[in-house]
Amino acid sequence: MTIGRQARKVAPGFEPWEYLGYTRRQYRRLRELEAFLTQYLETELDHTGLGYRLRYLSGGMSATQRLVGGKVIPERSGYYIGNRMVEAIVTEWGIARALRASAAECHDVDIRAADRTA
Repeated sequence: MTIGRQARKVAPGFEPWEYLGYTRRQYRRLRELEAFLTQYLETELDHTGLGYRLRYLSGGMSATQRLVGGKVIPERSGYYIGNRMVEAIVTEWGIARALRASAAECHDVDIRAADRTA
């Protein structure tokens, strides 16, 4: 997995976790939880609301508020998840077209990309 191909073009030389604003430990924990989060979030892709924004994008939330499927997710995990969601579509479609893609389109392209690498 390559974090932020576009970011690396603009500002090369950083570690993957630095592009997303994580510590190395947070990044490692998110990578460990990636399969779980991907599976769990499929049910929430079309949901919206302040609670989701706070849970996935905010720092300073209590462990109880970050409880997802029985596991406490790291703060601001939504940035990692979002990056993973759009990585394949940005690679396939380009950044300009990917900016207008829906969550379902991102998911479909990600599935196709996973099938190609499997």
